[in-house]
Amino acid sequence: MRIHNKVCAVLAAMILAGSFCISGCQDKNESTEKTSPQISTSEEQKSEPDVTSRSSEISPSQESSQSQEASETSETSQPQSASDSYILNCGFEAVFSHGDTYTTNEVSENLFPIIEQKLSSYGINDRNLTLDKLQNEIKVSGKMQVNAEDYDAENAAAKLNDIIDFIRSSVKITFRGGSSPDGSGPVILTNDDIKSAQKKEQSDDSGFKEWVVVLELTDEGREKFAEATKTYLGQQISVWVDNECVTSPTVNSVIANGTAIISGNFESAGADKLAASINYSKTDYSLSEKNRNITLPSAEEYEAALANVPWCFRTKDQKISLGFWTYSVFNYAYEAYNIMQDNPAESDNNFETGIIDGKNVREWIYDKAKKSSLDYLALKKLAEEKHLTLDDTMIDSYKDYFRQIYDMYEYILPELEVTSNSLFKFHVNASFMKNELFTRLYGSRGELEVSDDELKKFFAENYVSYYFIYANLTDYDDNGDEIGISDETKAEYEQRFKKYADMLSSGKTTDDVTEQFKTDFDSDYPPTESTDVIKDELEDNERDQLILDMKEKTALVKEINGRLYLFYRYDTAERAENIKSLDTEDDGEEYISRDTVLYNMKKNDLEEYIQKAVDRLDFETNNDLLKKYSVDYVIGIMQDKNVF
Repeated sequence: MRIHNKVCAVLAAMILAGSFCISGCQDKNESTEKTSPQISTSEEQKSEPDVTSRSSEISPSQESSQSQEASETSETSQPQSASDSYILNCGFEAVFSHGDTYTTNEVSENLFPIIEQKLSSYGINDRNLTLDKLQNEIKVSGKMQVNAEDYDAENAAAKLNDIIDFIRSSVKITFRGGSSPDGSGPVILTNDDIKSAQKKEQSDDSGFKEWVVVLELTDEGREKFAEATKTYLGQQISVWVDNECVTSPTVNSVIANGTAIISGNFESAGADKLAASINYSKTDYSLSEKNRNITLPSAEEYEAALANVPWCFRTKDQKISLGFWTYSVFNYAYEAYNIMQDNPAESDNNFETGIIDGKNVREWIYDKAKKSSLDYLALKKLAEEKHLTLDDTMIDSYKDYFRQIYDMYEYILPELEVTSNSLFKFHVNASFMKNELFTRLYGSRGELEVSDDELKKFFAENYVSYYFIYANLTDYDDNGDEIGISDETKAEYEQRFKKYADMLSSGKTTDDVTEQFKTDFDSDYPPTESTDVIKDELEDNERDQLILDMKEKTALVKEINGRLYLFYRYDTAERAENIKSLDTEDDGEEYISRDTVLYNMKKNDLEEYIQKAVDRLDFETNNDLLKKYSVDYVIGIMQDKNVF
């Protein structure tokens, strides 16, 4: 799966580091553009204009039941339906003073639209803006809606505070020649040269969707940029937010049409912020904050909303949310696609007729998703019964990472009702619980503790330990074409490799052979490998099959696929003496990870243990929801969104 990391500070943090390019703009994926709020101004003005305001709505405008006396209010709202009883509202209110800097008309016509844009970029559609003319104050309030499954009070408060900070900020965007870290390059463009910036979604040559920021330049900006892209063709132009460089794209072509695309490893949110910051930094303004207030749901409201999150499977105490289920199907549908790509003859490479592990591909996906769901319920129950504890610090760090991954798939996951938390639970939380359960069962002082002797016996019977070193039997001519080495050179290599085999047969070590190779080939970093691998992980190829068929403590020289190899198979019983825990490792001492060997020894036992816990589960199935959000439904959306 393509998985794909204060305006200045926040914006820079939200844009993943990567290689960007500027190219001529073409209007792609017009249907993915977000609709800007439509502005409608109240026609009725009362006789005591102490407060000035304006109405702004995304949904169809409706008459307010409140009196318009001495006021004009900017509002946008989307009513919450009964089916959204699992949605929580997190609110904020802030009061800003603009002093005598702006007239009433300037506030209404210039500041209000900018603040509206800022709120829209954060998804704040339920909002209210009011101007108090007597106090020269602007009051801004709004509500952020959060799926209860994703709700975290600390994160919600932090985001609302960021929004308030964002409202009062004003930034300067500059394009500068070159990529100097101190921004000393000549200024090419400023916000005065840009008409607008907009986030769009487009596909690259391989069909992979990416977020880009499209710039429309003024007439003067178009001339400046055409000249600059001609001057810096094949070089970098840096984009600066205030005094911080957010990207240094390479100019791929001369851009003379007045439009440009900034593309690269943007998250959806990062592209939003960059486009928005360019748009509303065109108008400088200064607001001083007088007070702010954050309102979060009570514990009772949170528990009630969480209880209403749609579920697909549940026990008395736990449930698999709709988002967990649909993401499971999404994940295994993509895995099935890759399996079919790798085995087109066996699977027919088709979701309708494909076969995986003897099952119709859609049945295979359903069974995998259901197993993941029930395994999670069983693990939660086992965690409670055995008082398993998880590392909160590590979990929080992974949550931040998976929130970024969620943003990368914003174009499809919300449509599947997937939350960032359900994605996180699928990938991480279950793994943490499995690891803790594994340690509790088979680790030191565990219920089914494995002794060192048992571990060594398993290693000797199930592992293959080997060493190899190789030399390429090909070279390149002056045109860069691959050619074989001369017969004389090949004979010399074969003689050297026979010498290495004789060294090992006479009691020398693989370290001795490596040192001799470095001398013979004048190489500080010889192509060698010494490893221990469980037998069922060996590949079905000539090299691995040869190693498997070798006797222990023997060496073999063999030519395979244009390389001359020396293989040596260790005595696994001797190697087993090197099995140690990480915390007992001495510097410079060779060791084999005890945790890795133990996992390979007991991983099937763990799966059986979890399956027995699944078999004991008393769970309900929400057949209506599973029918609605079926494998066919998820695959259909994935195909529509060109995921495959």
